[in-house]
Amino acid sequence: MIAALGSTLRVDEAKDLFDRMLERSLFSWNAILVAYLRRGEMTKAREIFDAAPQHNASTWNSMIQGLSEERFEEAMEMFERLPEQDVMPQWDLVSWNSMITIFGENDMARDAKELFDRMSEHDVFSWTALMCGSSSFRQIFDRMPKHTTISWNALLSCYSRNPDKNAMDAARVAFDRTPKREMSSWNALVTGFAQTGHLTAAREILAKMPKQGMVTWNALMAAYVEGSQADVALDVFFREFELGGNVGNLGEVSWLVLVEACAGSARLGLGLEIHGEIARLGLLDPGACDRPHREMLLNALIHMYARCGRLDLASAGFDAIDRRGLVSWNTMITAFARHGQDSQALDLFSAMKLEGLMPDAITLIAVLAALSHRGMVAAALGLAASMAPDYHVAATSDHYVCIVDALGRAGQLEGAEELSHAMPRDAMTWMSLLGACSSHGDVARGQRAVQELVLPVPEPCTFVLLANAWTAARYTAGG
Repeated sequence: MIAALGSTLRVDEAKDLFDRMLERSLFSWNAILVAYLRRGEMTKAREIFDAAPQHNASTWNSMIQGLSEERFEEAMEMFERLPEQDVMPQWDLVSWNSMITIFGENDMARDAKELFDRMSEHDVFSWTALMCGSSSFRQIFDRMPKHTTISWNALLSCYSRNPDKNAMDAARVAFDRTPKREMSSWNALVTGFAQTGHLTAAREILAKMPKQGMVTWNALMAAYVEGSQADVALDVFFREFELGGNVGNLGEVSWLVLVEACAGSARLGLGLEIHGEIARLGLLDPGACDRPHREMLLNALIHMYARCGRLDLASAGFDAIDRRGLVSWNTMITAFARHGQDSQALDLFSAMKLEGLMPDAITLIAVLAALSHRGMVAAALGLAASMAPDYHVAATSDHYVCIVDALGRAGQLEGAEELSHAMPRDAMTWMSLLGACSSHGDVARGQRAVQELVLPVPEPCTFVLLANAWTAARYTAGG
């Protein structure tokens, strides 16, 4: 029963049932542990793990896999401790394969290979995990003692992530060699072409598929959205489906892509209609679908309404999320900052920290922008200085642009220029300085900024800003 409740993310009910049990078996401890891991509550999952009177291989493997995304070092430490425990005399295949996958996902191919070489035996998942984390994936594939549908599909996925311009041609050759083309193989090929921007080829392959499923359509529509062709994504959808009609086959992922397409095309009316369909289907009701999908749908709706200028509806979506993750906070803080509601952005940032969430690079870009707009130069400089020691975030060009903008808005043009020279050359930084020179009539500094711009052909706005600087200088001089 605990496992059943946990599988539907009704964790509070599962925990209540667990607490009322007079005797708890290891299976019960593992079930409540997995329930918390599925809901992303790592701290509570670790408390359950530490409180359990005993662990078996399933306990350890579940905990390692759960920690791998957010607490990599802790997952690695736990893996290395496994032989010291009484659960098994040595690591089992599941734990080995999990760690190889984790290394690959963290761009640690050499460590993954060393771990692979330490294994006494390998299965298809071991080879596939090693292949997916390596740039030498084709050589690893050729060395496999046996190929299955899993390994062939993984090879196609590896090609889709390869930046080589000929990668997808090689993927098509590999697909033609696939001994048994299942639906998953077709999906892998279409997804690969779509994700690498070969959208015409993806549509051609889609048309040849013996059967088209929503996984394929979702991948294609998502690729159009990511390629700034949101209107095309919507056209693709409406050729197959009709709102209010045949939408029963659509899952949470399909609706998510549709909302993102409405955001990309700023089509508020259609977005409202799609929101209504999602609500009618009960996908936003607490407990109606699993928490991650519900939260992703609400985050997408927040983003869509923010892009369309409806911050009231964006705020309503934010308030509807019971356990807000960092993505939710970032989406709303960024929305306020982009629409000039800087005090609300800063208030939300304070509230986020009070809830114990650690800001990331995206959060800090939005907050620095809000501080810049409000003329809070000292606060912006203080936040920039505290990014690394307090939040473990390394400053990027986007953060520096915000600081240059803050200094420029405050008329501290010398400091803004010095910072622009101190950081790696970036067009946006010098455009920000040029804008400040335009506002404050500093023609000489504006000319230097134009010379530093990394643009093959200067944008027309560059000369407009310089002309504005000259006009402002004449006005200030009384000419």
